Amino acid sequence: MVIYDPEYLQQAHRASIFHKTQIEQSDICGCFYCLGIFYPDGILEWTDQENSAGETAWCPLCAMDAVIGSASGFPVTDRGFLIQMNAKWFSSDDDDETDE
Repeated sequence: MVIYDPEYLQQAHRASIFHKTQIEQSDICGCFYCLGIFYPDGILEWTDQENSAGETAWCPLCAMDAVIGSASGFPVTDRGFLIQMNAKWFSSDDDDETDE
């Protein structure tokens, strides 16, 4: 499994918010909470509608806002990538929870 640099994971996290246009341009999406992979047209709910930066997708499988689309350039179909993102952002023993 490829080990991704923490800065790379930080950059990927930025692609998980305010990204409706990018999601709509994606062929496939991945959720780093539930590790699900799905097509963008499966996304039915969005948050941040009133934010001028853009809307954020909710995963159609788990309803978390942890979705990244393939148009971001990140390897959203790589399970190892999603696992490392999950560990960084959702692990209860991660002391680095303030990174955003």
